[in-house]
Amino acid sequence: MLAVLAVDELRTASGDRVHERLYLEGLAQNFDRTANDIVSVTNTYETTLAYGDLVLPVLRRDTDVLHDTVAFLVAVYETTRSP
Repeated sequence: MLAVLAVDELRTASGDRVHERLYLEGLAQNFDRTANDIVSVTNTYETTLAYGDLVLPVLRRDTDVLHDTVAFLVAVYETTRSP
């Protein structure tokens, strides 16, 4: 009877380790996705900021519209389409 309990305990512990490993793998994947999302948001923010740096002086009337009107309009578009 003791041997049966020992085998059952071993089987249960082994199953627990499998569940634990699967949980930790899922958690690691979740962290990877979150890290990728943070990089993506950071890149979007930096791009929007760069476009905004071109548009804001014109809106504040610190400068005239850029010599390259198309580039200015692209900057306005890119700035306004970002969340």
